[in-house]
Amino acid sequence: MLLSSSPLAWVVDHWGWRAGFWISAGSGVAVALAVYALVPNQAAAHADRSSPLSQMASVLRIGLSRPLRGLIAISLVSLAASLVLRGLWGGPWLMQVKGLSRIEAGNELGLFTIALIAGPVLIGIFDRKFGFRREVLAATHFLAALLLGLMAAGAPHFSVSDLFGVAVMPAGYDAVLLVLIGIAISAQPLVYGMTRQLVDAQNTGKALSAINLAFFLGAALMQSTTGVVAAVFGLPAVLLFMAAVLMIGTAVFLLYT
Repeated sequence: MLLSSSPLAWVVDHWGWRAGFWISAGSGVAVALAVYALVPNQAAAHADRSSPLSQMASVLRIGLSRPLRGLIAISLVSLAASLVLRGLWGGPWLMQVKGLSRIEAGNELGLFTIALIAGPVLIGIFDRKFGFRREVLAATHFLAALLLGLMAAGAPHFSVSDLFGVAVMPAGYDAVLLVLIGIAISAQPLVYGMTRQLVDAQNTGKALSAINLAFFLGAALMQSTTGVVAAVFGLPAVLLFMAAVLMIGTAVFLLYT
């Protein structure tokens, strides 16, 4: 994630996008070879003899069961918001709306990435000391939605820019909001802890698989839908749409847990 911020921006500026793909491909091959050479080859402790289709049906059944519906709802929007902001719309927002160069935008997205790395550590410390997983998940995701709304409101002729009497809020404003969003949205690993509490040990693996499926299905859906929103209404509307989706997913989470 860190390499895909300023370093990738530098590569693209100097050698083009194609070079970025070649370097990423080479890095993937290097990691694969390292895994093959260094990771011990151990057989599964408990082999599941059922068919892949049967296993997938069990994952979906557990994921749609009432105890997990709230966690599935917040999973559908949580990772989606961070990945789509980080990987899809953060760069265009900072370059097209805030007028930053590609490397400057990469620097700000690098700060966002550092917050995404540090956030789970901070949330984990808080969780071990105080608990309140349900309340922390809800509060942090509502906060992330509010911060996304404030970021959108810093666009030209939007409320925050008008309030401060400027054409557009400076990029430093977005940098602070991105760091705060990164820390807030990083509460999402608590979903795994809550999942383990809500299912018996026999179904833990399938339940966690259902959560993972929801995380990445949500990211795919948000990528597609925000593309339509951007084409029709523009980039500020994308941030507002993401904020609204976060609030809806979090409200459903509270309703079912």
